Amino acid sequence: MFRECYVFGRVTFALESDVPFDPVGMCSPFACGNVAADHTVGVSYSGVLPCVPAGAMKSGIITRWYDGGARHTLRLYDASVRLRFSYAVNRGQRTDVVFAESYRGTVTSRAIFEAAGLFELLADAGMPVLHSSYIISDGRAILFSGPSGIGKSTQAALWEKYCGAVTVNGDRTLIDPAAGTANGIFYAGTSGICKNITAPLRAVVILRRGGHTELRRAEPREAFKAILCQSAYYSWDPVSVDRTTELAARVVNGTEIFCMDCPPDRDSVLMLDDELRKER
Repeated sequence: MFRECYVFGRVTFALESDVPFDPVGMCSPFACGNVAADHTVGVSYSGVLPCVPAGAMKSGIITRWYDGGARHTLRLYDASVRLRFSYAVNRGQRTDVVFAESYRGTVTSRAIFEAAGLFELLADAGMPVLHSSYIISDGRAILFSGPSGIGKSTQAALWEKYCGAVTVNGDRTLIDPAAGTANGIFYAGTSGICKNITAPLRAVVILRRGGHTELRRAEPREAFKAILCQSAYYSWDPVSVDRTTELAARVVNGTEIFCMDCPPDRDSVLMLDDELRKER
């Protein structure tokens, strides 16, 4: 049995397979040796597609359905020339992932986590993944969130330049509302920056485009909508929507949320830094 363990936030995962998989890459900072795990992902291979029940939900290549206490997720990439798919069945603290035989010997730890639905497994544990740049300044986490291209990575770089901040991730953050922390995750977008660092969460800043710098606290409904829109979930699955809605509410209730219209300059950094220092 080939076994590797990884930790994200407060959850440790064990990946187990009879066929060796590649454990290197962006998952490496989160490897934690052969330890006890909170959740086990078993990996196997098959040349036969699973039977999809009538009424299953489908969006693009992904099909999902629920059967009793089990959650099923099928990703069908190709069935016309060469059968390529992954199929995950989650039952509580265990997820079994079946890959098409064509993937045997080429699977990586990242591919296993993606097939298993890592973001959803973390949400099951009460930790949503937010589309955001994650920096640490003076020992506390600040998250810059918003749609792609809004300037999240730019703000992170400005804080590094003017405040000596450290960028933990340029694109995603794992939030633990119960612990009040921000945590690393291996998805990093185009930034390529992903570190396994946990820090107390100081604030989430919703970025907006503006010709001049303006900073204000977000209204509760405004904050909730922004956090929900930038969270990772299946918008076409009612179960996923309900859980993520609850998690977004927890984040908003336990975190300072700001809205900031800002050009990419030093003034925006200093204005936010001054505001956050007032609240200490």
